[in-house]
Amino acid sequence: MSHEQYLALDLIARLASRFGPTSRIAKELPGWLEYLTEVECPERPRTRPGAIWWEKIRELVRSLVPCAGGGEGEIVQGNAALLGDHFGLSPVETSMLTFVALYKIFDTFEHVVDGALETKEVTVPLLLSWFCLAPEAEIRAAMRASSRLVSSGLVQRNSGGRYHHMPFDLSDRLTFALLAEVGNIPNLIALMFPCAGAPEAEWQDFEGLGRDADLMHDLVSKALANSTPGVNILLYGPPGTGKTEFAKVLARKVGAVLRAVGETGDEGGEPARHERLVELSIASRMLGQRSDTVLLFDEMEDLFGVRGSFLSREMSKVHFNRILESNPGDLDHKLGRCLRSCLPAPDELFGSDAIAVGKGSIADMATPGGATFYRHSGCSLDRSGRKA
Repeated sequence: MSHEQYLALDLIARLASRFGPTSRIAKELPGWLEYLTEVECPERPRTRPGAIWWEKIRELVRSLVPCAGGGEGEIVQGNAALLGDHFGLSPVETSMLTFVALYKIFDTFEHVVDGALETKEVTVPLLLSWFCLAPEAEIRAAMRASSRLVSSGLVQRNSGGRYHHMPFDLSDRLTFALLAEVGNIPNLIALMFPCAGAPEAEWQDFEGLGRDADLMHDLVSKALANSTPGVNILLYGPPGTGKTEFAKVLARKVGAVLRAVGETGDEGGEPARHERLVELSIASRMLGQRSDTVLLFDEMEDLFGVRGSFLSREMSKVHFNRILESNPGDLDHKLGRCLRSCLPAPDELFGSDAIAVGKGSIADMATPGGATFYRHSGCSLDRSGRKA
């Protein structure tokens, strides 16, 4: 028997032990057993169900709950434990993450949870309290938006509606990672946030940036050496001017691993704005303590949508800023800063030294702990530090 089937049957056993023969749970529970296994349950009396019939069902359930037997459910539970430890989740929050993952991944577990919720005799917090072996008050506290589990970005809130029994969801990318036999956090990170492709250009190919390139090199080098959070660089300019390539070259120059964030969607295609935002949120927190990693977040402006489109609501920049500013306490927002460097059109690149240094609003490249965005102050500085 697989681990995920064992967990579903264990949940059924808990429900059977807590409800009587006249409950809605008792009416539906035999059907869940027959859905999960090949057993045939005793027929429910046509008259008022009695204690004898219900005790036979309970005994049958108990006999079907052996020890866990491996399978994908065990892999999911192990990877959830790795993430919980890495993000500093409590044991209860880690168990909640496991519960949401099992619900998302396995039809058998989802079938039992949905069936129980449809009886209106149990709630999600109550089921979680049984699964996590924790008081319901602690579960409700961990479900709040301010909790570490939710603020980590590992789970997202469902918008509700009749087809959403579970208030939480996981991104497809995280779901895929939870099912992989990775064994440790570094392998899980590599799976979720692959390294950006190697650059084809060399450092000297960007000599047209002059001292500006050296300034960016020094900024990133010192930020990584000192584990300074809040350091972001925005490379902006027309298409084809080498912004992404320079980011790759710069990362290689400072000896950092450049990890691409939001390059593809959860299914390998074009990513949606929501997918990119979720991935950036998780990456910022997952890699925030590393001093050898730089995040590449290309084409950031597409996060804000197309003004006036009826197909997608334009995202609020203020809301976006606040989400990133709500990173865990290990980020010092007062240290946040952004270097904006303009790469002109190819025929103007060499010999040009245009640069604006100051607080900015969007970053294409950042140290992981520095994924904090700031509203552009309207004040730019020249190289001497004077207002331009």
